Amino acid sequence: MELNQSKYDGFGEFSLFHKSQFLGDFGIGFSTQKSFTVDADNGVAMNSGGGTSMAMVPGGISLVTPGNSRLDLGGGETGKSDKIYLSSECPSFLTLDDKAHLESCDGAIVHLDDCAGMKDNQGSFIRIGGEAQGVTGYVKERDDMGQQHLVYGEALTDILDELITSILNITAIPTGAGPSGPISATPSVADFESIRSKLCDLLMKPN
Repeated sequence: MELNQSKYDGFGEFSLFHKSQFLGDFGIGFSTQKSFTVDADNGVAMNSGGGTSMAMVPGGISLVTPGNSRLDLGGGETGKSDKIYLSSECPSFLTLDDKAHLESCDGAIVHLDDCAGMKDNQGSFIRIGGEAQGVTGYVKERDDMGQQHLVYGEALTDILDELITSILNITAIPTGAGPSGPISATPSVADFESIRSKLCDLLMKPN
């Protein structure tokens, strides 16, 4: 083992200066009952033979695995803007800076014991679970509606289609004097068919 320009004060603290080196064929170990401090103005880099590396630079820390999964805290290896970046080999990644950005190659699952939701800075929100159960939503300045459950889109269009079909099948209206004659007044059959053709526009999906 080679040791250059070093100082040991006998109290469990060890300091290195300038071009100090430790070389060992079987690895290097440090042990102290006190503290161990590394002070490097321009950063510290560690690398294992398996390709895992960690870099600490002014303003950031980066940990990278052989599969290129990584965790960056602060400015990462660049030491620039403050953020958190987590990625996998897939690649899937989560970035947290002034905004949160999650992207996954095979989709993402979020599991929370009570509820999950999205809320904007105006106060509107969509919530899954919680005290109201189910899926509910609230729009700011629509207190007349309050927090309401979202509806099943396909079920709603099916019910409206059945309603229009029932109306179109009416040929006469019962009265005290017997059935009325054929219905010919407005709205016409064409009006109802026009409404029916627009039902699928209610669904939030491609045409």
